[in-house]
Amino acid sequence: MDTTTTAAAAAEQKQKLAESMKTQEEKGMQQVQELYKSAGVNGSSVVSVLNGICNGLITEKKIENIMQKGIDEFKKDNGRGMTYSEMREMYG
Repeated sequence: MDTTTTAAAAAEQKQKLAESMKTQEEKGMQQVQELYKSAGVNGSSVVSVLNGICNGLITEKKIENIMQKGIDEFKKDNGRGMTYSEMREMYG
């Protein structure tokens, strides 16, 4: 394999990774918005979110499940687990 082919393959892999991360991030945000909606959260109002948490409608476990789904999809798409920096980029 020459360097041009190797560079092209690396660029393609990098693009695939970026697309996978973007897709998973968008799915995760959509799932969080659906969770908020089901909890009766009005927009992203802090008070509304806190009410959902206090009423047990938004739980740590539900948020963890959303993140785990993204991590599992990432692994399926990319054939490996996320690095710490990739996880931070997607989930803050």
